Amino acid sequence: LSFSNGTCICGRYWGYPLGVEKVRYLHFECCYHRLIEHAIACGCHHVEPGNGGESIFKPQRDRGFEPVATPSFHFIPDSRLLGKIKLKAANIKWPSWAATSRSAYF
Repeated sequence: LSFSNGTCICGRYWGYPLGVEKVRYLHFECCYHRLIEHAIACGCHHVEPGNGGESIFKPQRDRGFEPVATPSFHFIPDSRLLGKIKLKAANIKWPSWAATSRSAYF
């Protein structure tokens, strides 16, 4: 699943369903290789392979991607859960790079 606004494409890989055999390197194929091929074919100027948390920052940098803070929009129909998520999000301590780096997608 990827999102594009015509100039930037953002890759996201959501994982495997439980009980399904894993395909080796599927994440890299989806979030890097095919994403880059699609971006070139469609004339996108920026590729953001997705930020999976602190453990992914080093592999992203090793592949030439500088992690940036990327907005996320989710529909949360349960108001109690939404309230808890908003409270948690309001108290996030952002990494130092997030203060100056913003997504090219917006």
